[in-house]
Amino acid sequence: MNIKKLKRSYPLFIRHLAEELHYSKSTVRDYQAVIDLIFKLEKSTSEIKSYEEVYDYLVRETNLAASTLKEKRTKIKRIADFEELDQFPRYHEHSRPLFKKDKYSMLNMYYHNLIDSYLSKIREKGYVKSTVYSRQHILAGFFYHLQVNNITSLDIVTEDVVLGYFYDGEKELRGADYLQMIRSSIKILADTVQNIDFSRLVSFFPQKKKIKKIYPALEESEIEKIKTLLFDDNKKGLTSKRDRAIVIITMYTGLRGCDIASLSINDINREYNELHIVQKKNGEELKLTILPCVSNAIYDYITNERPKHKNRFIFLTSDKDTRPITPQAIRLLAQKFFRIAGVRVDGGRKGLHLLRHYFATGLLNGGVPAPVISKVLGHKSPESLNAYVETDLTRLKACALSIANYQTGKDFFNE
Repeated sequence: MNIKKLKRSYPLFIRHLAEELHYSKSTVRDYQAVIDLIFKLEKSTSEIKSYEEVYDYLVRETNLAASTLKEKRTKIKRIADFEELDQFPRYHEHSRPLFKKDKYSMLNMYYHNLIDSYLSKIREKGYVKSTVYSRQHILAGFFYHLQVNNITSLDIVTEDVVLGYFYDGEKELRGADYLQMIRSSIKILADTVQNIDFSRLVSFFPQKKKIKKIYPALEESEIEKIKTLLFDDNKKGLTSKRDRAIVIITMYTGLRGCDIASLSINDINREYNELHIVQKKNGEELKLTILPCVSNAIYDYITNERPKHKNRFIFLTSDKDTRPITPQAIRLLAQKFFRIAGVRVDGGRKGLHLLRHYFATGLLNGGVPAPVISKVLGHKSPESLNAYVETDLTRLKACALSIANYQTGKDFFNE
């Protein structure tokens, strides 16, 4: 932490938030308040030597709610990145971890080298930055658990220490998803590092059955309600042109909310009805031919409702402080749209994912090959499509077997 540097340069940071990112005045004031707090703490106490300690102070000395603390932590991280790395915050990008003493940095050289070999391999495979970070974090946490339990190398690993990472004797600490990521990471390591036998470690992993996600597909009556709200001229006044365009994009392209939030005007070729982006989650290029209803909805929003602003992002906020919409705001507007449409007002899952599901099952029913659908949806693994297939009731019914020849009790169908 270099307070002198921050005092000298923070006006540039504040100006960037207001003029480049178009943050609201209230958000800019919140950042200014955090900076003022940093200056105040540095002046009043000699205990504050780092940005981490500023956050510790908020946790220790204030009664802020967990959600507010999380927001403060994000702001402190971005201020730290600006001062220490000369890095301005950017839209839809995460900053580095706030705490430098993460598990990775506390590993001995043996485990440190293993993780470095693993990271080198998955970067070579083309894993995106966010996935690389999450896998590093998960594997480092597992190796750190071994290390603090005196397992300084995998040659002396024991079953009880490995199991202790997943159970504490009374309850489950980490589930099947966590185990699967560690197992797949170890497999990559085994293929990369030749002088270590990883089979003994793998044999100690618990057997956990992953519970499959079953996505609650939209029923025909629900789809009709959504389409009525989208396309019936008598209903169009119930939603904004922006929200309508976002729902139509999701329903007829399957794009994720983060990709819709990042859409720029240059990503759309209206003459050829094409969309060309780099997907945020996997870093893969995606080129789609879009239906006229999609390009028309975008055009309608841009020409009749979008604030007159030079920002390159298509979808902007509708309040007085014009700025790009966030993925979180898109999720909320999707839920609002479902409510206005009268879909699942009594509860149940609603939102963008159901619209992606509708798009995927439409492609499936149209005979589009599964690898093509996976690519369009931005799935790295073809198995990710299974969750959609398993709720395609029309096809599943065709696979059903008659039980007419099987004897059942008289109350069987009443139970």
